[in-house]
Amino acid sequence: MKIKLQNIQKKICLNQKIINEAIKKLEKIKLFKNYSFSVSLISNNQIKKINKDYHKKNYPTDVLSFEINQPEFIKKKVKVFDGDIIISVDTAKDNSKIYNKSIEEEILLYIIHGILHLTGFNDKTRKEAEIMHKKQEKILNKVIKIKNQG
Repeated sequence: MKIKLQNIQKKICLNQKIINEAIKKLEKIKLFKNYSFSVSLISNNQIKKINKDYHKKNYPTDVLSFEINQPEFIKKKVKVFDGDIIISVDTAKDNSKIYNKSIEEEILLYIIHGILHLTGFNDKTRKEAEIMHKKQEKILNKVIKIKNQG
């Protein structure tokens, strides 16, 4: 798995070294081999506009994910899946305070959440959300365990 990170917003100061190290740990887990994702860190205003344009919801959200459509024969032959994950840093900051986590850990959780959506998980129903939440927490704990081991 390969993840490309870009911090587009400039309002909130982030420790990108911590985020990049966490992404490297996430890539080491190899749960999603042959997948590549771009992750864009943006503001609430920017994500609100995207949410309105694509989902007809006129409010900011924490994370959005978009599949990049490739011809089916390429997916079958090369087994590559690409997608874009868009994260609101403002929401991550607010939620990090609520859940007593660092903003970087909250962003990592959103990255994992976006990856799960792009690899077939949904959270539209209570049951789906429960399954997805357990899966993302399991992955997050693996990344943190690897991070703490060095």
